[in-house]
Amino acid sequence: MGSKIQFKRPDGSSCAGYLSAPNRDDWCTPAAADGLEATLKACGANYELYRYDANHGFCNDRSAVNYDAASCNLAFERLQLFLTKHLG
Repeated sequence: MGSKIQFKRPDGSSCAGYLSAPNRDDWCTPAAADGLEATLKACGANYELYRYDANHGFCNDRSAVNYDAASCNLAFERLQLFLTKHLG
């Protein structure tokens, strides 16, 4: 899914990071989300990860197969709360 890397910061110092390189076949699968969450936890990252019981593209109201209004509304509420919390 990715690898740990070292990179140069603008101030010239070195910093550890994670380079995500997902296989398109694995993108957005439960296993990929599990791997991402494990990496975030291992790094001590402050993050929020939500999973929705809906098809990929569940906010696409032009797709009757994928659109899930309840999940879409909840996702937008969470996004708004996240942005307000972190950006003011």
